[in-house]
Amino acid sequence: MTTTLATPATSSAHQAPKELPKKMRQEIDTWTAAFIQSAAFTKVPKTVTAEDAVAYVTVLAEKAYSQFDKTPRAWTKYAIKGVLTGTFVADMFIDKADYANIEPTLHAFLDFAAAQGYLNPKLVARTQRAIAEAAPEMIELAQDDANYSPAKATVMRSLMREAATATEPTVQPKAANQGNQPQSELTSGRVVALKAWKRRQRLQRKHKH
Repeated sequence: MTTTLATPATSSAHQAPKELPKKMRQEIDTWTAAFIQSAAFTKVPKTVTAEDAVAYVTVLAEKAYSQFDKTPRAWTKYAIKGVLTGTFVADMFIDKADYANIEPTLHAFLDFAAAQGYLNPKLVARTQRAIAEAAPEMIELAQDDANYSPAKATVMRSLMREAATATEPTVQPKAANQGNQPQSELTSGRVVALKAWKRRQRLQRKHKH
């Protein structure tokens, strides 16, 4: 299942989410692009796509900064756990069984980042331990729909209905983002498919800079 992200509603004060500095965003884009084209990417679970891997790293980096003010070079156990058991569970559209793929994927990326000199090896080791400690709780929380945001719950129910429809031989199945109502519009624009989300991020960056 392609990873997607539910974008939280803005606060009552209409404050824009805190974004990673431009240089850091560009570095993460470069790191993930290199990772998915490297031999290191063969170490991730076979069901993880390049798009999924990029999403895991990018969302972790962006939310650790917006929620805990930590860039990848300053990640802490507290920030890692907060994002993995928070945003990853509540807002990322991932099949329940696929949550087990997140830890090994991030682990492989971090090994690559250390080998390439992107991140300090000691920081990488601490971050990998933090991910390993948080992963069981993240996986457990993700099995309970009550821990999903309203946006995620809505879309996951829609995807489950489409999957059920696809098993009926007399009905032509629709892709998750096709039909009269695009997936990104299922909850009044708060839900954004990963490709559309990344495209929107690029456009926002161009407008700002």
